[in-house]
Amino acid sequence: MAESVQAAMDRMVTPLRDFMERGIFTESEIRSIVSRRRRSEYLLYRRTARLNDYLTYINDEVNLEKLRILRHKRLLARRKRELQEQRKNKQNSNPGSIDQTSSKFTQFSEYDTHIVRHIHLLYARLIHRFGNDNVSVYYQHAQFAKDFKSYTILGRVYAEALRKHPRVIGLWIEAASHEFFGCPGEDDEEDENDDNEKNTQKGSADGGRVGKGGTGGSVSNARVLMQRGLRVNPNSKELWKQYFALEMHYVQKIRGRRKILQLGGEEEEADGSGNKKNANDDHAMALVIYQNAIKTISDDINFRLSFIELCQSFPQTDEIEDKIMLSIDKDFDGSEDAWIARITYAAEKSKKNIEHNDENGFLTEWKVEKDETRFGIDTSDSLLDLLNKATDKVPTAKMYLFTFQFARSRMREMLDEVAADGKNSTNNEDVATALSPEAAMSITKQALFLDKTLKKALSPSTENVVNSSPDLILELADYLLHSGQPRDSVDILKRAVGVNNKNKAVRTDGRIWIRWSDIVGRIEESSSPGCYDHKAARDILQMGLQFIDVNESGHCMVLIELIRLLLDDCGQRETSSGMIQKEGEYLFSLVQRLLLLCARDSSSPSLYGVREEVVGAVVPDLCLRHLHLSSTLGGIKKARRSYESVLFQSGYVRSCEGMDDDEVDGIRSFF
Repeated sequence: MAESVQAAMDRMVTPLRDFMERGIFTESEIRSIVSRRRRSEYLLYRRTARLNDYLTYINDEVNLEKLRILRHKRLLARRKRELQEQRKNKQNSNPGSIDQTSSKFTQFSEYDTHIVRHIHLLYARLIHRFGNDNVSVYYQHAQFAKDFKSYTILGRVYAEALRKHPRVIGLWIEAASHEFFGCPGEDDEEDENDDNEKNTQKGSADGGRVGKGGTGGSVSNARVLMQRGLRVNPNSKELWKQYFALEMHYVQKIRGRRKILQLGGEEEEADGSGNKKNANDDHAMALVIYQNAIKTISDDINFRLSFIELCQSFPQTDEIEDKIMLSIDKDFDGSEDAWIARITYAAEKSKKNIEHNDENGFLTEWKVEKDETRFGIDTSDSLLDLLNKATDKVPTAKMYLFTFQFARSRMREMLDEVAADGKNSTNNEDVATALSPEAAMSITKQALFLDKTLKKALSPSTENVVNSSPDLILELADYLLHSGQPRDSVDILKRAVGVNNKNKAVRTDGRIWIRWSDIVGRIEESSSPGCYDHKAARDILQMGLQFIDVNESGHCMVLIELIRLLLDDCGQRETSSGMIQKEGEYLFSLVQRLLLLCARDSSSPSLYGVREEVVGAVVPDLCLRHLHLSSTLGGIKKARRSYESVLFQSGYVRSCEGMDDDEVDGIRSFF
């Protein structure tokens, strides 16, 4: 061990002496460096080496290299100032006689790369010891090579890493990226290490650095790496997508080169034989990759949709996007996700077409522009027709929910644009007068489509589908309410929580009970403004508490809404009546139940049977409101009972661990 360490230290003598002679490090600093390296070498040569010893040694050497660079820059700057002062003072008329005796301390040397080469050697020893079991050491070595521009060694690192870890997808991607994008040359970026100007010309012999121009730009090498990676990992989705993205990047590179060299227009160019070639043929290789990818992974629609997202990151990709969508339509005709993707894609295309015609904006005919060259996609169908076909082909709750949300969102956009046009009108005509016949026809089509889809969703054949989704039930109820049909909205909600519905998740969803009670209360208010029917709403919420199990989160949601409703009702009534006193006692019992449900265990900050997002800052606010109401109804005695139940009897504020900031602020306000 001692002989090996001494041999390693002997090899460092000449570079360290060079640093001292040129004034980069002092003699005491050199001694400190030697002492530290000797200790580190002994740690590496012991029988059971530790990963942390290698990393500490490497980190110390990296810091030393950064210090050397700073010292060298400072010496060069000082020498430059000295020469400028000599020329300025014109101490000697002969420029060749300017004193340059101190230049030997700051000039470039072949030993400037000593520390970098030493670090590469340490990484090689580290990889030899731990590389078979720990792939992260390769990533660290590669990052160091990038930081210090050791590009030749970087390629060797990737090659060694892939040989030992061919199943690691990230290594294949980084290696291919290095081959294609490469590393910037000295002319491409500001050189952070000014003392490398001379050393970079030495090539791989001095630390594996490259000369001007950097490396990379080889799409052939990148393709070979990606193909080898796919042979080893044929089911890797990320590799297929990155290979596809590589070809898209290459297409953009070729197009940019054509534009600079002015080798033809954007749409067509002449190939070597003199024939005209469509510019969209550039994506032929990318399309082949996509086709091979879906042959290997054929049953994942999200995988195919990810290629659409990749295409949208590049310009002029409409053709290949259409082909990808065509394959999705063909292979996933019965998938709701495929129909949703198809409708969303068609809507984006229609918006692009509308952007070229700003005369009517969103009120332009909502139809995908007819194009016979779109590879078999029936683009003559309007989006409404696509939505109708989707619900016919895939009558699921998710499909109906998307249809209503999509159509209603589109209709809101149209109405907002009409309202904006009405406000911007120079005269005082109302919105209805400002509507053009085309706009009125488009909005009418939307309304008729929604009514038709609603009847289809509520038909006996799809009733079970609707009653299986709480989100769809709430969407339909909201649409009926905004359409002026509150009683029909109540009927849908009532049927959803009725005994005939076998879906427990729907019947115990607190949102449905809360929405039902709110609409019932507002029906009375619509007939008599200002008269909210608290009793009818309260009865529904009480029914919900009895129906929903206490361990369900919906129970806590309904309980919170019932407490809020009672607080509002009691605050609007006279405090002297006996009825209000009785309801105050009932309200106190509800608050106690809520505090028990929200109590936290001393060993766990989680809530008993209640999702934390249900509670938040709502509980402290309700407790504070109940404290104020108790003080008003029963004076200091009732108020004391209220805050004692919160602070000392429930355990709710026993610990603030697990609470969010809003909830903690609410408890602080209560105190």
